[in-house]
Amino acid sequence: VDDVWKEQDWKFVKGVFPDNHNGSRIIVTTRIANVAKSTCSNSGGQLYQMLPLNYIDSRRLFFKRIFHSDNSCPPQLEKISARILRKCGGLPLAIITIAKLLSNKHQTPDEWERLQGSIGAGLSYKSDNHGNGMGHISLLSYWDLPHHLKTCLLYLCVYPEGEYISCEEVKWKWILEGFIATRRGNLYQEAESCFNELVNRSMIQLVDVDDDNFERYCQVHVMVHDLLISLSD
Repeated sequence: VDDVWKEQDWKFVKGVFPDNHNGSRIIVTTRIANVAKSTCSNSGGQLYQMLPLNYIDSRRLFFKRIFHSDNSCPPQLEKISARILRKCGGLPLAIITIAKLLSNKHQTPDEWERLQGSIGAGLSYKSDNHGNGMGHISLLSYWDLPHHLKTCLLYLCVYPEGEYISCEEVKWKWILEGFIATRRGNLYQEAESCFNELVNRSMIQLVDVDDDNFERYCQVHVMVHDLLISLSD
């Protein structure tokens, strides 16, 4: 059971599982400590707290996402990379999101310094328990989008949180709503380009791709969905 946010939600879900002492196990993931404790009460369950990545693994993930190799960072970006990674606090999602932002920018110290300065205070697993740290990272990613991609992404808040969304449906709805403009005359190709760019920036996640590599369903990460709801109010 993935990403449970409220104790009441777990109590509701728990009721559908029979307690027949057959030795089955249920794995529940959550960001909230109190929710984690409630899933173990009266059931003999055990808590496992995920630890942040150490610096070496953080660095490897960061560079692989940007340079497609974990040891090919240009020397002039080494120091600024270390400062960025310290602010990410070992959070994999933060590291991946920032790396996606930097992969679309010029690989110069000045460009990276500007982004580093906008991250603000350091993140940590503790600060991320209620999404505050990653909410800030998601906001940075949103403001870095071109205007037309902001509009397309904001539209996705009409879908319920966690819902599987038809990729084809989204593209055609963008076209029908007038969000897609092109001088080349092919609106569908432009919509597909917008969709792929949002996937590339980790704002949309693909959750179902068929054997022919055709994208069927996508999903908006809960952090991004919360951000879109707040921006649309």
